[in-house]
Amino acid sequence: MEYVIRKKYHGDILFYIDKIENDVAYLRGVYVRILASAPLNDLIYVSEVEKPFYENKCRHNRHLFDLKNKTSKHITGKILHIDSDLEYLKKCNEIYEKLGLYAICVYLDEEEAALYVLDLVKEYNIDIVVLTGHDSYNQNDSFNLDNYRNSKAFYKTVKMLRDEYRLDELFIYAGACQSNFEALIASGANIASSPKRINIDALDPLVCAVIAATTPFNRLIPYEKIWEYSMSKNDGIGGIDSYGKMRILR
Repeated sequence: MEYVIRKKYHGDILFYIDKIENDVAYLRGVYVRILASAPLNDLIYVSEVEKPFYENKCRHNRHLFDLKNKTSKHITGKILHIDSDLEYLKKCNEIYEKLGLYAICVYLDEEEAALYVLDLVKEYNIDIVVLTGHDSYNQNDSFNLDNYRNSKAFYKTVKMLRDEYRLDELFIYAGACQSNFEALIASGANIASSPKRINIDALDPLVCAVIAATTPFNRLIPYEKIWEYSMSKNDGIGGIDSYGKMRILR
């Protein structure tokens, strides 16, 4: 895997090269949920020796694993994590496992999710659904779903789930980089991206799921904790008052 940064944007995001065609590199963010393309002369290759520097520059240390000791003697919420990016999905699955959380991770693109999500929720008795992958906004009318790459697909899937499950029955996170936050909340998501239409970190959806899974069922999910652990903070993640999914094992 070859890692690069872009000269044009002063190396603000660490990418890896997905493919090269006709002197154009197609890039995927290592930590930020972003797809991009760039001419080869815009790229600076990052060696394994240099990579830790750019990791620190492109993301902060969030101490996600501090949450691990809070899952003993509790029954945490069951998570269904659907992602259209296989590399990000693998990272999320690894973290769920290290945290000791019950999570079913499924690789589906944004349109396909609607075909399978209801059956998966019923089969695994899911408490929390994460619908994520990639999205983008073309800078036109911000409220028009046609101006987004995948917000309409997220919207349809959330609405379908919400037609079957009430707000406090099933916790739903939906969205990716630059998603139409207002539409996703209106469709029934508890938490969504992106209020300020910014890019979000690859693990920000996971942060929301972990905190929902480890917050007691009779307490509201603490947004201040979500914003503490997430990279995009309240510019990238917002939502409505929602209860957690954890129960005490007595």
